[in-house]
Amino acid sequence: MKDDETPFPVDFPPGTSPEDKSDLLRTPMVRRWIDAMAERFSVSRVTIVSVDWTFRRPRRALFVKLRADARDRVGRPLNGIVLLRGDAVGILVVLRVEGEAEPRLLLVRQARVPAAEPALAEIPAGMMDHGSENPLDVAVRELEEETGLKAAPSEMVVLLPRHPDGYLSSVGLMDERLFLYAWEKSVTRAELEEICRGEHGEGEENEFIALETVPASRGAELQDGKSLTAWLLWRARENERKEST
Repeated sequence: MKDDETPFPVDFPPGTSPEDKSDLLRTPMVRRWIDAMAERFSVSRVTIVSVDWTFRRPRRALFVKLRADARDRVGRPLNGIVLLRGDAVGILVVLRVEGEAEPRLLLVRQARVPAAEPALAEIPAGMMDHGSENPLDVAVRELEEETGLKAAPSEMVVLLPRHPDGYLSSVGLMDERLFLYAWEKSVTRAELEEICRGEHGEGEENEFIALETVPASRGAELQDGKSLTAWLLWRARENERKEST
């Protein structure tokens, strides 16, 4: 089967060009989902409801909302509303400030329209470009884009070593798998002030980010799921490390 062919009928929104149809079906996150559905379920038809494409060229599918007419192997109908968005990474940044006993978390604040939050605190994070990108390389790139800090891949700590393919973040709707890392850096007070100065993010992608730090003990106050998960995993590692010394 060619990479723009499907094992079941796929309907597209009116006006979708042949080129966009082919590009969409070649998108790795779409291809991955189609292949898995064909293997594990009985699918009679898939309807693409809408597609959001990236701002940059060459453009690629960013979000794909679809409806699948699917049944399990016993023949029971299933809820088939799906949002394909691909995989993402998150990085818990731990700053050990000179003269301070407690480490600090470096957080990004940005508007999150889906949550109706004008300035939600989160860990640095970003989506993986579809294809063969290594999540570790994406983590290094997103850290620099959102905070200005440069890290080597070898400095990143994998927070979920038992999940090399990431963990599913919202299985009732999305295909997204998350890869979580921790990165620590020792800084002076002057360096800390410099890190938090200015605005970061990709303006071309409507991403406007401010940085702040909070004591690591306040990680439990984070509302964002990936951020809270990363903090809990890091705290568990810290507790194990202290108990072993």
